[in-house]
Amino acid sequence: MKKQSEAEKVLLSKIYNLILNPALSSLEREVFLEAKKMLELENRTCSQVIQHIRSYLRGEAIARRLSKPASDFYLTLNEIPVNYGVGVLGFSSAMQAQVSDDWIIKQFSEED
Repeated sequence: MKKQSEAEKVLLSKIYNLILNPALSSLEREVFLEAKKMLELENRTCSQVIQHIRSYLRGEAIARRLSKPASDFYLTLNEIPVNYGVGVLGFSSAMQAQVSDDWIIKQFSEED
């Protein structure tokens, strides 16, 4: 298992707290459990995990079916300053946003 960056630790903590929130729907909890697994076991990047969460919650957000905690998290993800990768033929077809570690730490660090 690789050593986790500070951003991965912060994002994982935020995801863990969301999983424990009783206000989440079963679908939302499944999405966050999968994201947790992606960070812990599959060595995925924060950007990949955030894209996963956004893609699964997008439909629920459009239909206005997100719980308050999931909605707040989803809205925060939509504030990401996007830096799209450019491929040989212009923008890559996947259009995967790269999320900076600094942004993750700033947005999701617990402030007590």
